[in-house]
Parts: sequence; structure tokens; C-alpha cells
Amino acid sequence: MAQGERFMIFSGEMQPDYLFKRTVKQATGIGQPTREYITAAMDWLNDKCWLFNQLGSATINRLLEVFTYANKRYGVGHVVIDSLMMTDVPEDGPGAFTAQKEAIRKLCDFAKKHGVHVHLVAHPRKGKDESSGPGKMDVAGSSKITDGADNVFAVWRAQKDQAEPNPADVEAHDKWAEMMEAPDAKLILRKQRTGDIQDYTQFLWFDADSNQYRSQKRNFHDVRYVNYSNSEPVTL
Repeated sequence: MAQGERFMIFSGEMQPDYLFKRTVKQATGIGQPTREYITAAMDWLNDKCWLFNQLGSATINRLLEVFTYANKRYGVGHVVIDSLMMTDVPEDGPGAFTAQKEAIRKLCDFAKKHGVHVHLVAHPRKGKDESSGPGKMDVAGSSKITDGADNVFAVWRAQKDQAEPNPADVEAHDKWAEMMEAPDAKLILRKQRTGDIQDYTQFLWFDADSNQYRSQKRNFHDVRYVNYSNSEPVTL
């Protein structure tokens, strides 16, 4: 959005007020912006981000109808579907793979016809552990989900125990300190149809106040997409 792109988001899993609460934190780069700063951030988002305001599932056809209108009326170039399981596409059972293939075909046709980038969240199968990021074959459902996509990213988050052990237990404390220095997450490129790079991992560190993931642990600083200054912070 800071680069001039316009988004529409469908999140059948997250309440709109909570979604924008997190978005404002990310846009301002701080956990407790002032009321005025919140207003400035929402004004900044006003012509950049739209929300398909429906909690619960929606049909693929209805989503594409609204996305098409948003593209033609507002110039929306990116749409987010969070997630495939919140649509009418069945996860399993007779005919599920055929339905998933058809849904992906519709999304790909829409993207190509309108020059829109579709961001589709698809959950992985439960693996034996969570020590590494999922691969293309780990996506739950039909292989056509990743076959049809131009780009596939896996998102992996580390399971960290935030509680600091007793400093007197030097060995346990050293292991904990080493764990806390390690990346909080990884963004892993698993597929890129038209690019030269096919596999790449970006390490990420999470800043809880701003809800931002950043590419460096050292020299952490606020990334503010909306510049504003005022007093009286408000807890979001």
C-alpha cells in the first residue's frame, strides 16, 4: 500500500475491528498510537484497503463478483482470501479435489483477466512436528492448489517459550538466550513460475508492539508507514 497498491481483504476468520486494530499498529509502527494517530492511519488506509465484511464462509463466485467490482470501481490490484477453508470449496470427501481444482481455475482466470494478484491462504496438513516450514506437497487438499499458483510461499513460526529460566541455571539460561536470538519466523519461497530463484528463505523477527515482522534482529527500529506525532497514547 505504501507503494501505491490497493487491496481488498476477505477474512472469514477474523473480526473486522480486530483486523484493523492490527493493521493500524502495523501502519503506525507502534503499539499505542494516539487517537489522532489512529485517525490519521485510518485516513491513510481509506483509499488503499477495502474489507469484504463477512464473518464466516463465502462462495468463490460471490468473492470473485465483489473482487471484480472492486477492481473496476476502485482499481484494486491485490485481493486476499483468508482462507480457502472459509469458502464453499470442500476440504475433503467425494468430489473435493475436483471442486478445489475448479476453484483454483476460477481464481487464476480472474487474476489473468483483470491483472489482479490473488493472495490465497491454504493451510498445511498436520506434520510429524513443527520444526520446519511446509513444502508444496504439504498443503492440505489437491495438488492443483499449488500447481495453479504462480508463486508459493510457506510461512513458518517458531514455537518459543517466552518465560526466562532462572539465571542461576546457567546452562538452561544460555539455551533460552540462544533460542530467543534465533528467528521468530521464516518466509520460504517454494515456487516462482517466472523467476530464476525457486527456493529462498527470509528469516524474520517479530515485534509484538507493532505487530511487524522484520528482516533483522539487530538495530530494531519502528517502521512507520504513516508519519504523525501527538501525545496521549491509547492502548489498542
